[in-house]
Amino acid sequence: MPDPSHPSPLGAYPGDYSTALTAMNVQQLIEDLQKHPPAMRVIVSGYEGGYNDVHSIKPISICLDVNPEWYYGSHDDAEDHEGGGVETALLIGCFHA
Repeated sequence: MPDPSHPSPLGAYPGDYSTALTAMNVQQLIEDLQKHPPAMRVIVSGYEGGYNDVHSIKPISICLDVNPEWYYGSHDDAEDHEGGGVETALLIGCFHA
């Protein structure tokens, strides 16, 4: 189990959401990844359960905090919105069978 004195943005361990959620940056991701074996599988949560393998990481432009509906992600493609809050982020992707 990771050291709780240095929790990741999602908490001290997987499934622990007690730590305030903050946006993770590349440096934090690298620091967390370095704590694990290089050959360890990387996955993301499935839509309604289960897990999916990560198949890609790519930079995209996003517009921040534009989706108030709970069922959408908070951010959206910058090309779909005009004005403010645009930044580049890394999209971690997976393919759905």
